Amino acid sequence: MLTLTDNAATLISGFVRSQGRNTRSGIRIRMAGGDHAHGLNVEYAAAPSPADEIVERNGARVFLDSSAALYLASKELDATFRNGMVDLTVHDRG
Repeated sequence: MLTLTDNAATLISGFVRSQGRNTRSGIRIRMAGGDHAHGLNVEYAAAPSPADEIVERNGARVFLDSSAALYLASKELDATFRNGMVDLTVHDRG
């Protein structure tokens, strides 16, 4: 299962709060074009979809569609704040 760093959890939580949303809110990650060759799409989500895998840490919620969950199963999501934007980075766990 995908894990989140403390930085990712803090920045995702802050982003969701800035949207003025509820505690069910989070970000959704899905495969662009259905496979990893096309990259990942990240978007705000008011609530998880029924089939989403949910990753939570320190109040941050990340919803993964089934393809993204499979691709990210052994990965860690990190985040930094640069130039007014949140930059998400995926690393191999190790």
